Amino acid sequence: MAKQKLITDGSVLTPTEMAVAELEADIDEREARIAALESDAFEDWVGVADDLDAIRTKIKKARENKEMVFGCTSWGQYCESERSRCTKQHANALIRYATCRRLLPEPEGAPSGWSQNAVKAIDKLQSPDSLKRSVGRQIVAYCEKNKKPITETIAKQYVDKAKDTKAYRKAEEKKAEQAAKECTPVRNLKRLFMHTKKHLLMLQNQDEKFWSDVEAEAPGLTTRVAEALGELASFLMEE
Repeated sequence: MAKQKLITDGSVLTPTEMAVAELEADIDEREARIAALESDAFEDWVGVADDLDAIRTKIKKARENKEMVFGCTSWGQYCESERSRCTKQHANALIRYATCRRLLPEPEGAPSGWSQNAVKAIDKLQSPDSLKRSVGRQIVAYCEKNKKPITETIAKQYVDKAKDTKAYRKAEEKKAEQAAKECTPVRNLKRLFMHTKKHLLMLQNQDEKFWSDVEAEAPGLTTRVAEALGELASFLMEE
């Protein structure tokens, strides 16, 4: 499939164009696989997540090389395009749940496997992976013994039980204290700098249609953004 995209209109592509063509061909295949997986009677949501993760990685790599993929310069832009089957928020969550699923044991003796909602409940444990594994083993043991499917309700019961321990509460308090210490003025300003650079790069790669669409949907927005950034620049220069 990739080789078919290496030559267009009889002219040989440059190395950069060839790399993008191969990347787009790979994403084409993954998009088709995602559509097939989602059409199954029992959706292979982990398989969908794996392909989404691979697409995200490839698009981020292309961005680092200042290349566009299907006219998109970022993962977020791809998710907003017609090619994507889900939003950026949903795709990122699905990828995270799949990572959590790999920590959990196989329910060989249970009537069903791990549903996305059951894994989502366990993923809410803000804890080391070891605790998630432990909760997963307890759920599988219960469901295998009682011949019950692994449901979100059962998963939540064991998650709540794990949270209701002195060790867990102490760990959460420690994390909150650490987060408060890290939230310093310098750290916040660095975050502002990184976010500004990121969005500036994204805007610099937009075409005329993007700006005309913005102006049509929100007249004067670009002017207000420019004025706000100007005020920020003036304030920082004064300090």
